[in-house]
Parts: sequence; C-alpha cells; structure tokens
Amino acid sequence: MIVDVAFDAPVDHPFSYRVPAGWTPAVGQRVLAPLGGARRVGIVLALREGDERVLKSLLAPAEPAPALDVAGLGLARWIAAESLSSVGSTCAALLPPVEQGTATRPGSSRGRSPLDRSVTTPEPAAGVATAPSGVELLVGAGREKRLLEQV
Repeated sequence: MIVDVAFDAPVDHPFSYRVPAGWTPAVGQRVLAPLGGARRVGIVLALREGDERVLKSLLAPAEPAPALDVAGLGLARWIAAESLSSVGSTCAALLPPVEQGTATRPGSSRGRSPLDRSVTTPEPAAGVATAPSGVELLVGAGREKRLLEQV
C-alpha cells in the first residue's frame, strides 16, 4: 500500500511513501516519515494500492487515530487554496502540535512507544502556570526575562 503525505512545507504536492506490513494508516492521520534526512510529522491525504519498493517507508503513526476526517481535510484543502498555502502547512496551523513521545509503533495498541522514557517535571516556578496538557505557560510581569533564562 502507498500513502500520500503532506508536510508543513511550502510545496504544492504530497510525498508518497510505502506502508510497512501490518499497519494500515487512515486518511487524516498524522504519521512520522523521513523527509530531507529528518523525521517529520505529516498528514495522510490518500491511500492507494501498490508496492513501490523504491519508495521510502513510513516510520510510525504520530497519533493512534485520524486528526481530521474527510470534511476536515476538505476544509483544509479549501483554506490552502484560498490562502495560497500548502495543504500540509494549513493542517499544521489548524491542528495542535503532536505531543512528544506519543508516536506508536505500527501494530501497537499502546499510546506510547515502549522506547519512551518517563520524564519527571519539576514544580513550576512562581509566575508559571501549567496547562492541562502539561505545557508551562509563563504569566505575569517579567515573563520575557524568565523565558530567556530558560533558553
């Protein structure tokens, strides 16, 4: 099986990849794939039959379920056309970022890869609020200075 994947990149075409055995991605699902020598998150735009051995293989699902349904992808395509943007860039702008460490291996029923390690986060400092997703939000006076100290 072959999938067409769009990335957050200024190109007007998707990239084709071979699907590893035992895994059937869905249209609208975000996946990890090699692009330009790096692992990038892209969104599956189409599935088709074929077995092109010359194509690179997808690496892993970035999320266990599709992030966009057919109507959502249609909306993303329309927004991309109206704004002269790429479909991949539009989807990346519409969707929240993929959380680090949530990529699953093909065939795995778990939400996290067995290779992931638990990370303990320290208590937030004064002027730092923690969102439900675990992201730290800098609030209050002096947040720019605290941000620069973290870098």
